[in-house]
Amino acid sequence: MKKTFTAINLTDMAIKAEEMGFDSVWVTDHIIVPHEIPDRADIVYRHDMLESLSLLTHLGAVTKRVKIGTRSKISV
Repeated sequence: MKKTFTAINLTDMAIKAEEMGFDSVWVTDHIIVPHEIPDRADIVYRHDMLESLSLLTHLGAVTKRVKIGTRSKISV
């Protein structure tokens, strides 16, 4: 089954990570993720991803301590 991540799912994950004592939460930019990988329906592909800077802004607003970051940011 293919996973779809929404801002609500990711908000819950970031809050839970903070509660569990994680130091940071990272997201990736959509440009470096392939469109599909055969036999891997569990992978979130780039057409299903949220834009990284907007997502980080949101996660920063809903968390208190955890550091947030992006693996890469490619501007075009």
